[in-house]
Amino acid sequence: MSFYNSFARSILVPVHDAVKGERTMKNLRALEASQWWPSAQLETLQSERLQSLLQHTYTHVPHYRRLMDERDIRPTDITSAAALALLPVLTKATIRENLRDLVAEGFPRRELRQDRTGGSTGTPMTFYGTRDERVNYGYARHFRALGWAGVRFADRMVVIHEMSGTVSPSQRVLRRLDHMLHRVTPFDTGAAAEAYLPDVVSTLRRTRPSVLRAYPSVLYLIATFLKSSEQSITSIRTIVAGGEQLFDYQRQAIREVFGVEPFSKYSSMENWDIACECEAHAGMHIQAEDLVVEVVDDRGNPALPGQQGRILVTNLHNYGMPFIRYDTDDYGRLIPSTCSCGRTLPMLDITVGRCRDYIETASRGRISGTGIGIRNMATMGVTQFQLVQEIAGQVTARIVAPGLPRADSQDAVRRAVVEILQKRFGDDTGIQVEFVGRIDPTPSGKHMAVVSRLA
Repeated sequence: MSFYNSFARSILVPVHDAVKGERTMKNLRALEASQWWPSAQLETLQSERLQSLLQHTYTHVPHYRRLMDERDIRPTDITSAAALALLPVLTKATIRENLRDLVAEGFPRRELRQDRTGGSTGTPMTFYGTRDERVNYGYARHFRALGWAGVRFADRMVVIHEMSGTVSPSQRVLRRLDHMLHRVTPFDTGAAAEAYLPDVVSTLRRTRPSVLRAYPSVLYLIATFLKSSEQSITSIRTIVAGGEQLFDYQRQAIREVFGVEPFSKYSSMENWDIACECEAHAGMHIQAEDLVVEVVDDRGNPALPGQQGRILVTNLHNYGMPFIRYDTDDYGRLIPSTCSCGRTLPMLDITVGRCRDYIETASRGRISGTGIGIRNMATMGVTQFQLVQEIAGQVTARIVAPGLPRADSQDAVRRAVVEILQKRFGDDTGIQVEFVGRIDPTPSGKHMAVVSRLA
C-alpha cells in the first residue's frame, strides 16, 4: 500500500466525512468487522434492523399500512427475514402506480433523492432514495465490495460507465475534484462502442490504472480488441465487472488478455451494492447487514436452498421510500454452503440473470437465452450477437459479422446459428437470422444479450 493509499483512507475520506457530517468510514469499519461474525449474530442484527424498518413503515407509509391492515398483519408479526413472506412482492408496476403512497409521511423532503431506473428494461421507473442510505450506508457497502476485490482507497482506476445528464457548473467542479483526489478516470459508456475502442486503450495507456471497472460486455469488447490488434495493458491488476451478468466466455477472454481473474459485482440503482465476489471467486457475498435478499418462485414463495428463482431485496436503511421484498427482475440462487475465505455472509450464485433474458419457446416453456454458443460463433466471424423476441415461439437472432461479406458465407453461418438455437429452444421454435452492421447498447451503455418485447 502506497503512502497516498494510506493517506486517503486514514485522513482524506475521514476528513471529508467530518466536513460533510457523514458516516461512510464509520459504517465501513463496522462492515469490515461484522463480515467475520458468527451467522447467528449477523441474523440478529438483520432482524433488529428489519423490525425497526417495518414499524416505521407501518406508521408512516400509507401503501404498506393499507396492505398490512388488509391482511391483519402487524410489524411485530415479522420478527425475521423468513417471515417477510407474509407481505406481497413489490414490483416496478406497483411502484409506478403507488409512488405517492410509498413515500414516508413526514420524511424531510431535503433528505430524499429522486432517481430513475429502466434504461435496460425499457420501462422507466421513478423512485426515491435517501441521503443517509446512499451516502452513509451505500458508499460503505461499495467500498467493502471493492475491498473484497483487492481495491484500496485511491488506487488508480478507470471507470467506464454512463455519464450523468445535465449537472451544474459547481457540481461538475466538485465531481472533477473528487475524481482527482481519488485518482479515478471516468470514461463514458456512450463512447465505449467498437469505433471508440482505440480511445479507450489510449486512456488506459495514458493513466496506467491498477483497477478497471466496467460492464462485462464492455470489458469483453476491450479484451477482444486488444487481442485482435496484438496489444496489451500491463498495469491492471484488478478488474471489477458489474451492471450485467458476467458470462463464462467473457470471463475467459478477460482473463486471457489481462492475466487477472475478474470480480463480478451485483448492484442496482435502487439498492446500490447488493453482492460481490471475493478472492475465492466461489460466489457473491450478500451485504446482509444492510439488505435482506430472498430467492422465490414465481408465486413469491421461498425457493429451496440451491434452487433458482427471482431475487427480492429489502433495503434496511431506506426510510424515505421503503423497498420491502422488491422484485429486482433478476434470477439467481442462494448457495447453501459458506465461503472458504472465512466470511460468514450468505452467498448468492454468481450466474445472476435478468428475468427478461428468458425466451418463450413453442413447446419447451421458458428457457434462458443468455450465454448461447457465442464462443463457437466467434470462430465463424461473429463479433456481436443478440436475441430479440416479440412473439412467443419465435426468435430473431441479430448478428454482427463484418468478415462475412459474401452471401454464401452468411448462409453457412445462418444455418449454423439456426441449428444452435433450435437445439436449445426446440425445432418447433421459429428462428430468423438477421445480419446487421452493429448492435447499439442501451442508453446506459449496456449490451443486451436478449431483448424480450413480450407483454
